[in-house]
Amino acid sequence: MYRKAESKDSLWLPLPVNTKQFELISNSATDYDLFLRYTNQKETINSFSISVAKYWWQNSITHFLILIFVLMLCFLFYRRYKNLNAERVGAMQKQTLLEIKTIQAQLNPHFIFNALSSIQGLMNMGKVEEANNYLSYFSLLMRNTLSNSDKINTLLSLEIKTMEQYLKLEQLRFGFMYEIKCAKDINTDFTEVPTLLLQPSVENAIKHGVSKKGKNGRIEIFFEKNNHDLLIHIYDNGDGFISTHQNNGYGIKLIKERIKLLNINLAIDSIEYFTKSDGNGTEIIFIFKKWL
Repeated sequence: MYRKAESKDSLWLPLPVNTKQFELISNSATDYDLFLRYTNQKETINSFSISVAKYWWQNSITHFLILIFVLMLCFLFYRRYKNLNAERVGAMQKQTLLEIKTIQAQLNPHFIFNALSSIQGLMNMGKVEEANNYLSYFSLLMRNTLSNSDKINTLLSLEIKTMEQYLKLEQLRFGFMYEIKCAKDINTDFTEVPTLLLQPSVENAIKHGVSKKGKNGRIEIFFEKNNHDLLIHIYDNGDGFISTHQNNGYGIKLIKERIKLLNINLAIDSIEYFTKSDGNGTEIIFIFKKWL
């Protein structure tokens, strides 16, 4: 007869006659105590300790190895995902840069067209000397502009210099006054801005703002720092928005499209552009977020 130690009852189970071996079925790995006795000698009890070994998948080392394997698979899938995502973002950035350069190439002819129109205007008014001076300034300005035309960004100091050269050119023709101010806490030799982004706005301020005011016209350009943001204000004392033409000009459309592409390339809305007018002037504002 036999009985297991963990049995909840005290009954002894008889072994079949002539049994040389019997099976104890266990579903879990643990230790057991087996008690045997003879039917006629109940006081004689033999005990046996039985240890049931764990299956290989129940082993803690196996669990650890499986965990390591799963983590490695997760890491490989994650790295693959990151690589594919980086390739996708890289391809999008390359495409965006190509589109930006395409718009940049359109801005150059737009600028040249306006400058040549100014020279033509001086010639038509018989101001030959002024036209020659304008042409000399224009050649210097074109050299600076073309040298930076293939770059996405340029130093703010160079952009201000190019802007001032252009204002001097147009001042010869229209006679307006202008002022450029830059805050002292902005290092223009280390700060970059997108090329040919401010230029069309200045052209617009002259063409639609002060061109008819002569010496009474005034353009003010301010560069200021607000926390880590770079703010650029371009103000003219023209007639303001007397029509929708000023706000929908060709150069302005190119500016808006270029800012949109630049923000896509930067992956965040880093550049904002908007205009304000009260009927007595127009202010164009650029905000370069976290630029400084």
